[in-house]
Amino acid sequence: MKKLILILSFMLVIILPLAACSEVGNTTEAETNGITPIETTEKSADTTKTDPKVTTTMENTTDSQKPDTTEKPEATTKTPDTTKTPDTTKAPETTAAVTTPVTTAPITYTSASWMNALPDNTSLGSIAIPGTHDSGATREAYGIGGTAKCQELTVAEQLAAGVRFFDIRLARVNGELHIYHGDIDQKLTFDEVLEACYSFLDENSGEAIIMCIKEERGAEGTNDAFDVMVKRKISEEGDRWFVGGGIPKLGSVRGKIVLMRRYSTSGTYGFNASSGWSDNTTFTLSAGGAQLKCQDYYQNDSGEAKWKAVSAFFETMKPVANTYYLNYTSGYVPGLFSIPDIRKTRDYVNPKLAEFLATSPDFVGVVVMDYVTEELASAVYELNFD
Repeated sequence: MKKLILILSFMLVIILPLAACSEVGNTTEAETNGITPIETTEKSADTTKTDPKVTTTMENTTDSQKPDTTEKPEATTKTPDTTKTPDTTKAPETTAAVTTPVTTAPITYTSASWMNALPDNTSLGSIAIPGTHDSGATREAYGIGGTAKCQELTVAEQLAAGVRFFDIRLARVNGELHIYHGDIDQKLTFDEVLEACYSFLDENSGEAIIMCIKEERGAEGTNDAFDVMVKRKISEEGDRWFVGGGIPKLGSVRGKIVLMRRYSTSGTYGFNASSGWSDNTTFTLSAGGAQLKCQDYYQNDSGEAKWKAVSAFFETMKPVANTYYLNYTSGYVPGLFSIPDIRKTRDYVNPKLAEFLATSPDFVGVVVMDYVTEELASAVYELNFD
């Protein structure tokens, strides 16, 4: 009996602690399974209150440590401005120069400054240039109309109208150089022509003048050789002239007169057109590695015949390195007693020329005209900007 009591007592001592442990374990398991005792629920409700300490801690944390409680829909995620593709359809006001298309500023020029609008590296041979035949001939022979007069405008007026090629015919008269057309004194000296050119270039330093000089008629009185007299006059203002051979670029001769000579001299001096200039025809001559192609049918049966020669020569033209093209639209038709009548050629050719230039031909070279007008001159130089 005593043994039985001892056994029962021993079992009670062992079982009771195990039962207590089992109860604690069951409570923990219940909490884990979401079955919260009432006392625990009340405590949980209390924890929803804002804890000042916790708030302070959150405010003191860095941005990288703060929990992001904002909901960010994928469709409204913002891209930093620095990665946005710029909208070029409307340029920001402060960056207009960057975002707007680059446009070329309009070219501006006048009849007195049109060459200034051309690039420096342009060869004179590739420019459409208005020119005049017998540029200083503004007087008739003995008052007979149509004989010797080739221009209404003075040299200064021609320059202002846009003319840049001048055909200057000089005669030696008692140690001076005078403008003549054939035997007709034009009451104009070479000094006066040069004064007009120098004055123009002083005011329009971006321009250049081509001057073709030829001796007209025999000398009168005591004179030096023609080439000596011309060279002497040029050397008085040597820095205003280009007397090198070949065909220069515009940039190297701005503010200067480019010499083309139809007279002989020694050595290299200007563009040498003296050797090979043929009379009353179309021809090509060579000059120190450069060429000159010229149409100069000056005596014609009719204005129609002259225009045929002019238009045919235009058709052969194309810009070629180191080549001048001279197309003389000037000429005359023999009249009564074979007296030349320049007006008959002018009256037919000049309107035809105006019509042709209005078609915007690709290239015309130097157009050498009688009775040039501002309209004809501008119709030529405007071709450089079409």
